[in-house]
Amino acid sequence: KSNSKEVINLEKEGQNFIIKKTWNDIKRGSESIQKQINFDEIKISSLIIKSPKVLNTEIFENKKFIARMEYIEGYSGHEIIRNGSRKIAQNLKDAFSMILSLNFEHSTLENININVFIDKIEDILSKLNNDKELINLIKILRFQFNNLKSIDIPIGPCHGDLTLSNVIVSPSGSINIIDFLPTFIETPFWDIAKLIQDLEYGWSYRKIKGGRKASSDILFKSCIPSQIEIYKKFWGKEIKFINALNLARLAPYIKDKITRDWLLIYLQKSLNEIEKI
Repeated sequence: KSNSKEVINLEKEGQNFIIKKTWNDIKRGSESIQKQINFDEIKISSLIIKSPKVLNTEIFENKKFIARMEYIEGYSGHEIIRNGSRKIAQNLKDAFSMILSLNFEHSTLENININVFIDKIEDILSKLNNDKELINLIKILRFQFNNLKSIDIPIGPCHGDLTLSNVIVSPSGSINIIDFLPTFIETPFWDIAKLIQDLEYGWSYRKIKGGRKASSDILFKSCIPSQIEIYKKFWGKEIKFINALNLARLAPYIKDKITRDWLLIYLQKSLNEIEKI
């Protein structure tokens, strides 16, 4: 399944299954796949971190971008809860740590004009209709950004949507990173924000209740890379702003009450954190 507008099909070629993914936006599809191709395999002792091999791509009738890639069997997102273990949690923690470290290593610190972010917030507001509570919170975020003239952040590689929904743990234990996402500004801060969204705020298990929710919370929090706290010490203000903007970007895609309530809680929380700066 895809959380956005892409179409994903499982097909069989000979004895092998493949994934066929289709984007209606050629530029978006091309950039997504290029990120996947650029992701180099990482080995840490016996742990392998990789992305599915891209077999071929094509532009169909100058309207669609199509990529065919290897099929990875395994589980992801909230499925990790049912199959999770201490070893898997440690492997995920190590994988996220290495991905963040490499992304920061290949980034350069740049001064970014605040209008880049204000324009994005205006785009988000233009896509919201009658949800006054969410609109009000996002307007507060716009006001907070307007109080800045510029912001210094690392510009460089990032996955763009690094949540457990976009990780497949294979039966062999390898960590497979899927569904790379181009962003309006490429910074590893997005990956930090996405990990906070999922591992700290519980995005992947927001709809689970009872004992499974408690066990999910324990498992996901044990996957949080330790160096995120170090990054927060150096770029506390910047990460708080990017974190809030990341949550605001979810607003136009909300389709159910549980997700809306979840977003209201954590967007308010992130705005409160900015107020404390």
